[in-house]
Amino acid sequence: MLKTKGKVDIAYVCNGILAGLVGITSVCVAISPLEAIIIGALSAPVTLVVFELLPRLGVDDPVGAVAVHMGAGVWSLLAVGIFGTRDATEESLLTRNGLLHGGDASLLLAQTMYILCCTGWSALATFILMTSIDKTIGLRCDLKHEIFGADLMEHSVGGHFDHSTGAVFTKSGRLVATIHDNMDAEALWETFYRYEKQNADDEVVQLENSIESCLDSPQTKATPDVECSGFRFRARLAKDEPAESRNDVHQTSP
Repeated sequence: MLKTKGKVDIAYVCNGILAGLVGITSVCVAISPLEAIIIGALSAPVTLVVFELLPRLGVDDPVGAVAVHMGAGVWSLLAVGIFGTRDATEESLLTRNGLLHGGDASLLLAQTMYILCCTGWSALATFILMTSIDKTIGLRCDLKHEIFGADLMEHSVGGHFDHSTGAVFTKSGRLVATIHDNMDAEALWETFYRYEKQNADDEVVQLENSIESCLDSPQTKATPDVECSGFRFRARLAKDEPAESRNDVHQTSP
């Protein structure tokens, strides 16, 4: 889970760090520093389990927001009933002890009920809002936007799409193909993979040109292997990894 192709997955590391921050938010005022470390450390595996579980349930969470904020957030609320200590100050933010400090299950039960109430309210509000949008202006974009992504289709990130002609261009301005409204999903996916491959090929060419410029630069004549190693490393990655695996495209039915 923590490694991809033998290397630590940076997405898991970042989400684990964020999970630690989320996990401590609801209980930080009522615990010791050691307990904070324990709760934060347990937040990471909770989040990673949810992160892996959501795709199996058919839930699209590309940035891990649900895994981090829901997974670690639920654990954070439960941790109040386990690790919390009664607040003796005037604020009385917590009036009962958690299980590990001699309290009974009432605080944990109250936190569980709070989780259920928040979940129910959020689910109902989301259902009403999304249903209203779906029945009026529509919730889903067209198929070519789903396959190529809004970054390219709307914002020209990683290439350019000409809305008047349907032409798709790579980042370097090379024409890939022209797509039409009557194209089926298979044809659109084939065009998308061709666009990704040509973008990757252009990247290799640009990096190789950067290597040549780096080697010819007077500043790098003394230590070219050191000064130009970054360009060589990126060029090797671009050559070795296919466009499909680098972008990890998940194909869904329309």
